[in-house]
Amino acid sequence: MRLFAFFQNKYRKGFTIVEILVVTTIITVLVGIVLANVGNYRNKATNNSVKSLMGTLHTTGVIYYDNNGNYTNLFLDPIFDSAYSKIVQQSASLGGAWLGHDAINNPGGVVKNWCLCAPLSSTSDTPSGSTICIDSNGYKKVVLHSCVLPPRRCGFLNPNAGVCSD
Repeated sequence: MRLFAFFQNKYRKGFTIVEILVVTTIITVLVGIVLANVGNYRNKATNNSVKSLMGTLHTTGVIYYDNNGNYTNLFLDPIFDSAYSKIVQQSASLGGAWLGHDAINNPGGVVKNWCLCAPLSSTSDTPSGSTICIDSNGYKKVVLHSCVLPPRRCGFLNPNAGVCSD
């Protein structure tokens, strides 16, 4: 009889409260780790999307300039407009993108230079407040600087209109 008492305890029904608490704690810690990493990866994906769209804008600008000799109606180009709209949408929660050009400095409003600045999300690789700026001269750089607060990275009403600055 004593021999079977051991097996009866081993195969008891249900869990103790300590066992349930341990499992719940482990699951909570694992969920916390996963959620923290998902947010970071989401921000990295957004940043990569903005950088890719910036590359599309630069390539579109180069092709447009080769065909037209200036950038005056570049902003009406459907490919440029589509990529620019996506950048504006993705950066709206971070303060918005900034597009500058030098038409005000040139006779007839001809656009010879343009630049675009967009904020990036904070990630483990990108500090908070980072922005990316591209311009028609081939400049492309990520730095800690505001797009819209003076002094702007992307000039509009200054001698360097249409050019990115650090």
